[in-house]
Amino acid sequence: MREIEIKFQITDDRFHESPDFTALVCEQMIVSTSESESNNTYFDTPSQRLQKLGMALRICQSKDVMEQTIKCGESGLGGLHSRAEFNAPIEGSLPTLKSFPDDIWPSTQERDSIQAEILPVFSVNYHRSKWLILYHDSHIELVLDRGLVSCGDKSIKINEIEIELKDGYMSDLFSFARDMAKLNHIRLGSGSKAKRGYQLAGLEPMPGYRSEPKHHGKPHTSREERILGWLLHMLHHEDVYFDGPSDDRLNAAIQMLRSWRMITKTAWLLEEQPDWLDRCDRFDSEIAHIQNTFSATSAKATNSLFSRDALLLQLQIASWGYYTLQSA
Repeated sequence: MREIEIKFQITDDRFHESPDFTALVCEQMIVSTSESESNNTYFDTPSQRLQKLGMALRICQSKDVMEQTIKCGESGLGGLHSRAEFNAPIEGSLPTLKSFPDDIWPSTQERDSIQAEILPVFSVNYHRSKWLILYHDSHIELVLDRGLVSCGDKSIKINEIEIELKDGYMSDLFSFARDMAKLNHIRLGSGSKAKRGYQLAGLEPMPGYRSEPKHHGKPHTSREERILGWLLHMLHHEDVYFDGPSDDRLNAAIQMLRSWRMITKTAWLLEEQPDWLDRCDRFDSEIAHIQNTFSATSAKATNSLFSRDALLLQLQIASWGYYTLQSA
């Protein structure tokens, strides 16, 4: 099974009580709804062998049901996340890797070697509100998670929305995401709960300032890939702005402004100019004058960089990127 979802981070603790969010949910054709407590323990080896394989392994307990899950090969694209997911029942306190398909492992020998080393690393516990929605010709699951990622005596807050395509069309998922983007106090989420757990455990760097996007300097990178690389660079620095060291906020905001400029500049060089380019060009022009006059905490900077227009443009670029890569 492959999950395809778009993540949003919530920037207001009372978002779930807001009239706008309540109205958006009530406007939908709801097939089912549920509330639950989810307690998750994530596992790895002391040398993070699962993380290095691009895997996240957990045991989830909800009510009286326990289930083990492994997710493989995450592909992130501007808030859009797609990865293979496998679930299996479990009775003990440690995952049983033989319960998952053999072909997800480099070899069964490596799987069994990892099995002998796994231990709990961090926990992710949250309250989940879930709505299954019939949206146009698709079933979309809307999930609101509020809780904590914990490791020892350290913890960080979870406050996020996921919209997952259960069946139907990607165009409907992006359309529903644009409906979500009209709400206040949300932004695209570029990281998973597991990533934040590894960061909290000190096994992955916390969000920090980068002077260049990850694709910088790589040979044979297409212009389309460079645009999407700048989008990810922008979203990374949104995480830095909200969750990183306070000393990095100004540089993070400057990198976000730079990302908009580089996306626009690169898009003008494409053989077929995307339908979002004119809008992006206007937005870039509107915010270009801010760089030399704003502080990282000024209302003007915050309103521009985290506006609905910015979020809708990010989604439009992510949607374009998805279909561009699919057709390549």
